[in-house]
Amino acid sequence: MKPLLFIVLTIIQFNISAGEISKVFGTGVFGTIWGNTFNDVKKEFPDGKVEKYGVMTQFVVKDGRSVFGLKRSDKALIRFSFNSEKKLNAVVVYFKAESYGNLLGRLVESFGQYSQSTPYFKWEKDNDITVSLSSFNRDAMFTIEYSGLHKPVNTKVQLGF
Repeated sequence: MKPLLFIVLTIIQFNISAGEISKVFGTGVFGTIWGNTFNDVKKEFPDGKVEKYGVMTQFVVKDGRSVFGLKRSDKALIRFSFNSEKKLNAVVVYFKAESYGNLLGRLVESFGQYSQSTPYFKWEKDNDITVSLSSFNRDAMFTIEYSGLHKPVNTKVQLGF
């Protein structure tokens, strides 16, 4: 009986993790689409705040919606990140640190076993989408990254090498 149960659970695990991440996040999140401009995201979240880090821009929104069935504070953040060409390529959803264990459990239920657990939990890339779970100070952070955008072509000389 135990070998049969192991085989069934292995098949279920494989089916859950094969493509589920891109099915959920493949086009975008929270009404935005990967590659959207800053203005596109601002239309969805007009009360957000811009933060700049060199050529990178982030748009930070206070948004307390439940995510993965977990309640979040009305002051909880969602951080939209844009690449050097100002196209949306990542979103970070913040939770209270005490939600970390429940969130990890929900992620494993939804996307199968993670592929990396140090220094943070990360799942295998699925059609240009990578998800991860980390913590810092008093926050648990769920990150969704999209790597399918056009990358600028630079020569070694342009990069300073």
